[in-house]
Amino acid sequence: MVYFEVPDAERIFAERAFWDVYYEHCSYFSPPSLTALCGAAGLPDIGEHFPDTDPRYKNADSRTLLADRLRVFA
Repeated sequence: MVYFEVPDAERIFAERAFWDVYYEHCSYFSPPSLTALCGAAGLPDIGEHFPDTDPRYKNADSRTLLADRLRVFA
């Protein structure tokens, strides 16, 4: 399991939040571009484990979902 936290370029441009562009961020991704990058690297989408069509995961806390996946790999 790999957890990435990256700036959301779509939000920055949509909200014109250009003050969120920091020199230490060398890459910006939109959700589709990051999904494509991970797919090309052979990393599955979290939706394969927790589909958004499953009502059990509606409004789920991501920390709980992450803890569930970490137990699988422990």
